[in-house]
Amino acid sequence: MRARLNYRSLFTFLTCFVFLLMAFSGAILYITPYGRIAYWTNWHLLGLDKAQWEAVHTVLSILFLIAACFHLYYNWRLFIHYLRNMFKEIIISLLIILAIISATVSGLPPFSSIMNLGEKIKSSWGVNKTPPPIPHTELMSLRECCQKFDIPLEAALNKLHAANIKVENPQETLKDIASQNYTSPQQIFSIIQSISQHPQSQLKYGYGRKSLKAVCEELNISVDLALQRLRVKDISAKPNQTLKEIGQSYGLRPIDIVEIIKKEVD
Repeated sequence: MRARLNYRSLFTFLTCFVFLLMAFSGAILYITPYGRIAYWTNWHLLGLDKAQWEAVHTVLSILFLIAACFHLYYNWRLFIHYLRNMFKEIIISLLIILAIISATVSGLPPFSSIMNLGEKIKSSWGVNKTPPPIPHTELMSLRECCQKFDIPLEAALNKLHAANIKVENPQETLKDIASQNYTSPQQIFSIIQSISQHPQSQLKYGYGRKSLKAVCEELNISVDLALQRLRVKDISAKPNQTLKEIGQSYGLRPIDIVEIIKKEVD
């Protein structure tokens, strides 16, 4: 029986196995819902949530890099042989990679279709799900959430207690409270929102991926008027641009764009 460990084989197998696992975790992240849905609904797949899948993929990527370096070290002579004798193949492979990256960045098919498919899959998780009223509501403390939506804190605590939801400190976030009670931030919020004194103050979320034209139609505002109000704020936009694209150019959130074009309408 061979007693000595073969490091060349060890790092060859390690590189191979880590690559396969990294490809699998990458495929999972390709289809995971957007954070606003994943964290709000306590989304899990194969026992792991979105943050855990991201952590697994990151660690595997680092491990793959380390294993690949050792694999290269133990196969250095063969690698040098390839560099010396297969120059044409090396150039062609680099050109293929550069062409694929350029086409992807430029949004050319079929790579744009791959990304669009991923977007559709990610969005499909949110079908029949109630989105958070504002971005990252799950990261608000219970006290802050109650203040934001005009919910009496004591009434909220009583309501949660009646629903067998334990709250040790109102300064805890909805996400932490949900985790401690094996539920979702969405469920926590749904319990307390019924006692909101001003439920109409809740903001609709999900504008980022809609075009300016679509949002104007939804708000019953003319596109020309919306563009005029944006120009007053020195914001240049086009009707077919998404609110996310417009906002990124000026450091604004989609909801900020909505508030600008809604001025004097509400």
